[in-house]
Amino acid sequence: MFSGFQFRYPYYLLLLTTLIPLAALLYWLIERRKRQLVEFFGKKVEKQASQINRYYLLRGLIILAATALCITALARPQWGETQELVKTKGIDVIIAVDVSLSMLADDEYPSRLERAKRLAIDLLSNLSNNRVGLIGFAGSSTAVMPLTVDTAALESFLDDLDVRTADLPGTAIAQTIERATRSFQSVGRQSRLLIIISDGEEQSEQPVAEVAEAAEQAAEQGVTIVTLGIGTEQGSNIPLDAIGAIGLKQDADGNIVTTKLDETVLRTAAELTQGLYLKADPEGEEVAEVVKFLDKLRKGELQTKLVKDRQERYQYPILIATLLILFESFILVNKKLRSI
Repeated sequence: MFSGFQFRYPYYLLLLTTLIPLAALLYWLIERRKRQLVEFFGKKVEKQASQINRYYLLRGLIILAATALCITALARPQWGETQELVKTKGIDVIIAVDVSLSMLADDEYPSRLERAKRLAIDLLSNLSNNRVGLIGFAGSSTAVMPLTVDTAALESFLDDLDVRTADLPGTAIAQTIERATRSFQSVGRQSRLLIIISDGEEQSEQPVAEVAEAAEQAAEQGVTIVTLGIGTEQGSNIPLDAIGAIGLKQDADGNIVTTKLDETVLRTAAELTQGLYLKADPEGEEVAEVVKFLDKLRKGELQTKLVKDRQERYQYPILIATLLILFESFILVNKKLRSI
């Protein structure tokens, strides 16, 4: 009944702390008034004074309770998540973004990583009606978000991608292909497209052979790979300020590392799955090329559950507060009628 309960603006609940001293002050004032009446009129009015005090105490507690409920409504209680089954015609797409240290190189403005993230966001804007997932990878692939039609949520995750997303340094394109292939296996048999955005600097001992093996297995599972190369052949150094360090990345001998775009493994992955390799350019024309390629793929019916926002429930405390105020008004009217 109360699944997913939360307050949208919980800081308003701090106002409830003022009600405790108000309640204590109310009780003290009523008791003080009772003692004053007894001292002035004597013991013979003590019973009547107690009745008057109970009347005012009840009214005060009702007003305090109504105020607390209004504050609760102001905090916007919400519960009861709803899900909608969305059916679309499209394909399953996983975008894998390289978040290794080499992606901090600045031969792409302002860095390879930022260029890759912008490229991924541009792709997302052209992938409506398709189910999209996201992977950030370096030495190990890290699934950031599963397949979904909620591209707005994917954009939010892309904004947060950085070189700390993956838990191991280096670049493991072969592992990323294997991880994406396993993710596709849990869904339908419609077309499957893996888009890898990377500088291609695979760190394994036999990068081409390992990527080729992973790509061949992906092709057997119906996965097509599109690779987008980020960086330049001339290469660049790797500034470390983005991770809180000073200077440029150095190797074990203290030499400054130069990182270059390596197209070999990227081309291999694309060719073995009958996919497409493109080098990113400043004009962003590769996005249009990917969209054209995507349109040629067979589109099937996709089903996904889209979680909607929790339902607003502020009406309930407002309703109860209104009933309490009406009850308090009834007590006041009844009191006046008795005094006539």
